[in-house]
Amino acid sequence: MPFCPQCGNRVEESHRFCTSCGNSLSPSPSKDSFRTREREGMQEERKEEEIRRIPADPPGRSSGSSFGKAFTQSSGESALTLGWISVASLGGLALVSLLFQDVLGFVLALGFAGGAYALVLKPLQKGNAADALLPALVISVVVSLIGVAVLLVTRSMMGILDVAAALPGYLLWKELRG
Repeated sequence: MPFCPQCGNRVEESHRFCTSCGNSLSPSPSKDSFRTREREGMQEERKEEEIRRIPADPPGRSSGSSFGKAFTQSSGESALTLGWISVASLGGLALVSLLFQDVLGFVLALGFAGGAYALVLKPLQKGNAADALLPALVISVVVSLIGVAVLLVTRSMMGILDVAAALPGYLLWKELRG
């Protein structure tokens, strides 16, 4: 048989209030249990947000379009990985151009690496695949065209490296397009 925590009087287990002082006998939720439940709720919201944060379709497009298609977290991670590889390959191309004392190639490759970072990788990190789709394709096409032109005009190895540096961008575009 329990006792009232307020006055110490004996009370029946079935009672919700003390018959002597009127104190509530039901356990009140503590602040710690409230905070734990609050934290658990916030963690669940974050998980749901991770799944929903990439929009299914960009504004102005029909829902039947595969453009900007929402992708699962695992394919979102692979898109981010391809984004980083794309930026790194263009940065590596800039370093190789500098090594060969090709100032124009260095400036162009560095500019494309910065563009890939700002226009492709940043939107992917924010979860907006639709905004990264077109810049990934444009940067890859332009770098490839420059590579083919360099290869045809100068017969230099740099042309092949340009085309190779553009491949991760194409793969990223293909991944985002689904």
